Amino acid sequence: MSRFSSKMPELSVEAPAPGNVVEFGDPSALQWEVYPANGQPSWDADIRLYADGDAKRGITGRELLARQLAPAIRAHSHARGRQFRGKISGGLTKLWRFLDALEESGAGKVSSVEHVGHAHGQLFKTYLLRTWKIGANRSRQEIGTVRFWLEQARFIAKIPEPSLLWPSIQNSRGTQHRDVDPRLLRPLYHHLKRYHLGFLAAREEGRALLERGRDPRLINGGDDRAAWSDPANYASLAAGWVKAALEDGSVTMHSFAGPRFNNPKNYRLTPCGPAYLLAEKRTASDAIRWFVPTVEDTTAAFILIMLHTGWNAETVLNIDVSEMRAWADHRLDGDRDPNSKTATVAIYGYKDRAHKEQIAFSLRRPLGHPYQIIKAMIDRTQPLREKLQADLNTLANIEAPTKEQQRELVELRSMIRSPWLYFMMREFSTGGRVGILKFTTNQIFRDFCREVYSSIENKIPEEEREVFESSLRTLNLSDIRDGFASFIYDNSLFNIILLKQALGHGNVRTTRAYLRQRRQIAQRFGQFTTFQETLFDEIKRFRVVDPTILFIRLTLNEITDEQRRRLADRRMRTRMGMGCLDPSSPPSIVAPRHAGGLCAVQRCTLCVHGVVFEDTLPHLAIRQAELRFIRGKVAAERFQDSSFQFEWLAILTIVENVFSARREEFEAAVHNHIGLLENNDAYLFDQVSPALVFGEAA
Repeated sequence: MSRFSSKMPELSVEAPAPGNVVEFGDPSALQWEVYPANGQPSWDADIRLYADGDAKRGITGRELLARQLAPAIRAHSHARGRQFRGKISGGLTKLWRFLDALEESGAGKVSSVEHVGHAHGQLFKTYLLRTWKIGANRSRQEIGTVRFWLEQARFIAKIPEPSLLWPSIQNSRGTQHRDVDPRLLRPLYHHLKRYHLGFLAAREEGRALLERGRDPRLINGGDDRAAWSDPANYASLAAGWVKAALEDGSVTMHSFAGPRFNNPKNYRLTPCGPAYLLAEKRTASDAIRWFVPTVEDTTAAFILIMLHTGWNAETVLNIDVSEMRAWADHRLDGDRDPNSKTATVAIYGYKDRAHKEQIAFSLRRPLGHPYQIIKAMIDRTQPLREKLQADLNTLANIEAPTKEQQRELVELRSMIRSPWLYFMMREFSTGGRVGILKFTTNQIFRDFCREVYSSIENKIPEEEREVFESSLRTLNLSDIRDGFASFIYDNSLFNIILLKQALGHGNVRTTRAYLRQRRQIAQRFGQFTTFQETLFDEIKRFRVVDPTILFIRLTLNEITDEQRRRLADRRMRTRMGMGCLDPSSPPSIVAPRHAGGLCAVQRCTLCVHGVVFEDTLPHLAIRQAELRFIRGKVAAERFQDSSFQFEWLAILTIVENVFSARREEFEAAVHNHIGLLENNDAYLFDQVSPALVFGEAA
């Protein structure tokens, strides 16, 4: 997908080694290296265990079956991330143990894909649900994955009728997407916004404390209670420990400054930390938040981006901050004041599953909007990024790096590109004390949800508290996008096209899956009921149904007898060939100088009172021809900033939605009238010669 005039840069992916393609009988056919498409380090897939067997894990060796499945699994793993390794081992382990259970029951040995048939599907389903007890949704995924591998392997082995008629399992939710009430997301958003703003304020708070802080170990022999209770002194120790731990991940709080720093409560000292954290809930490690983010701080910012953009977690995780143009574009504002309240920025993410860039828009100034959130995370994680860059430089200088070192290089580059870094309380292999949100868990998110419910419990009507609490406590990160879809749909007069654009979908079919929630189903049933009642009321009262009148009644709820007569009288049509529900009261945005009487402006496509009829199309073509003629005579910027541009788009929208089958007729009429205008054989707006308007008269 292109960004205005620049093309999105391709993600750098290492090419597989030439020897990575192997013959079926080669011993290495059971192990291979996978290169993820998202720039993450490569990883090793190895299924030799299932060919050779492992008595300790209770797995019987099935060499032929493992070799038959290997090409299918290898193809399925292509360009996948490291988490797919768990899918391989999980799926094969369950399949192998299922086959072992069948043998023990006397059902016969399965050593080849040729021995697997339709009947095994129901048995495998029962085995997963009863023996593994992993739940309907997870079992459904496992069955689908294993069946796919078996079918592909049977196809490669040229077995007649390779497809397997295996059963599926009904999703426990009943619909593809969860029924999420947007009311749940509003208090969550405000809570996280306050949390994030407190996190931002903590930086200045920490700087001020450092200016007067001293090492309490050097005051009165290190036993001065007042010195250890002073937040400034505690901040001084915290800053020193963060710096030391980034340089050497093995340095702990205890080894750096002793037990009073590591566990102040044992000495009846109150742990110090930023003001946005409640004093009774602070821990000894919270002091580092004055200087670097913890996983909770980073997660709060991460969820705020999801709430604002409606993106799924994967897209937000893939935001690349290696350079400004990779994640934000300021060209939307042109030459306007970048500090104005309406200054807007385009924000970019990348959705791996769709293999395309995602775009959302953010105001530039508010601290709680995506642009400022990402900027703040870049700023607050700078010490962590410097640590990663130092490690990267060290590895890059190694002349002949091992495979593990090469993978660590790729991992470090990926971490440096991410805004979602945080300081870890324990040392990790790559990055040391620097962590990164990768596969975000719901635990921290649910902790936030519990805090939200506690803060709003007394404001919720008593009869709704149980439902509200249950909904908040079971909310997952993946549900945020469902709630976002509900909010947009409800607040756009149920406009599925606008929702499609907001969700970044390529087609409406995908968007409809988000509208299978009970609330939307009830809303659509209500619409159908209203349509049915209105239709029969028209038949009962007038013995005939006018589609235009029916649409107006469904949209505006009612239509007066005067409006009916006016719309039926062709003499009351405007120069646009449209009817008008209230010709004496045009909106001020359309006719700012209206002083009474009938509307003289008649720019009906911009007016809420305008009504389109079947014979309106030729008149719309004339107006569109006039607009195209004007655009060809004035500067492009001048036309773009005028109301003519909105009128142009309004006409195209009407043609697209009402007269889509008559586009060719419309375009032919437009070109014909443009020719008349260019030859001065028609007047602009039925009043003025084009030559006089643009100074071309002889």
